Amino acid sequence: MQKKEYVSYIEKTILSYINQQNSEKRQGALEDFLEVTSMITDKESAKEVANMVPALPEKLYIKWIGLFAESLFEKIDMQTLTELCSGTKENISALILIYMMFLESSRMETQIDEDLKEYALKYTHKKDIKGNEAAFLLQEQMKKLHTKQTEKIKDTLH
Repeated sequence: MQKKEYVSYIEKTILSYINQQNSEKRQGALEDFLEVTSMITDKESAKEVANMVPALPEKLYIKWIGLFAESLFEKIDMQTLTELCSGTKENISALILIYMMFLESSRMETQIDEDLKEYALKYTHKKDIKGNEAAFLLQEQMKKLHTKQTEKIKDTLH
């Protein structure tokens, strides 16, 4: 295989995995993440907030997968890469696992943060009325959830 074919295989394999993750799994993962990393303490509120989080555009995944493929070319020999891209169930699982580990690297944490900020700015620019409306709607929903949570806390204290 040529480099272009390896990159294409890696992209198709990982995008297939991402697309197989149905919205229910995504929803559950977001709810768990919100409960652990934010001030949202109850399942109902976490579910409401998770419902407001839009899916990421495929072009971001493609960018990150491209960076991953480039790192593979830099770090492993062609024999290992050929084996990894052989299409067996075990090697597909290994490829996805290595991708997940790559995403957790400090380099990618920084890259993902930058890309998400850029994506957010692009869609909340002052001239982007739909983006502003979406941001306003999310802010209003978050205020309602905060008020609701505050009331629940007050009720449990009385």
